[in-house]
Amino acid sequence: MTMITPEEAIKTILSHIQTLPSEKVHFTNALGRICAEDIIATANIPYHTNSAMDGYAIVASDTSTASKEKPVVLPVIGEYQAGVIQSSITIRPGQAVRIMTGATIPSGADAVIEKESTTEDNGQVTIFRQVKKAENIRLAGEDIKEGDCIVTKGTRITPAIVGLLASTNHVTVTIAQKPNVAILATGDEIYEPGTQLKEGIVINSNAYTLMSLVQEYGGVPHYIGIARDNLHASKDALKQALSADIIISSGGVSEGRY
Repeated sequence: MTMITPEEAIKTILSHIQTLPSEKVHFTNALGRICAEDIIATANIPYHTNSAMDGYAIVASDTSTASKEKPVVLPVIGEYQAGVIQSSITIRPGQAVRIMTGATIPSGADAVIEKESTTEDNGQVTIFRQVKKAENIRLAGEDIKEGDCIVTKGTRITPAIVGLLASTNHVTVTIAQKPNVAILATGDEIYEPGTQLKEGIVINSNAYTLMSLVQEYGGVPHYIGIARDNLHASKDALKQALSADIIISSGGVSEGRY
């Protein structure tokens, strides 16, 4: 018998494998499964341009001379909260709007000064440092743009990807079906764990290692049992395994009589 390399064996096996059908599942049930198609973002993340800090939406140029020694004072003309549809406010130079993290940036504002660098009293905010244009503003699509591929086909779904699916509003995901894998041990010397040890006995460990590996990599293991070293037992065991997508046997690979 001509021996082949492990790489040649893997290539031969893979050349005969057919892709299993896909199925749609709720994204919370997709952990550990294999994505069967590219997943495309259907919206920007963030969905809208918003504040990265609690503070005040302002026109950055108003703070060009601001310092601890010579702060800038601006009237506060309104407030924007996250998750609330706001009444339309347009900020003009020399004005500020109190704003919370995640709230939409008011029209006319081009920066946000964090609350920690300010004080507010009697409807006026005092700003103690210069603020750069676009500072503390998260642009729409800054993290993910509509149309971006966020998960590629063949990717294993991790906890981070589950969170990504939730944030991009993908309630269902198309994943590959789990393969059913039949595990078969062979040999007259092989016995199950728990058997009283005596000379000539080998405890079956390979089958349980294989079953665990199948589970770890996303398959469904089905343990057929131990086939003894005769043709009839081997045929019966293989018949039981024929309904599986994959059959993995352990033992019986040498050229000896058994």
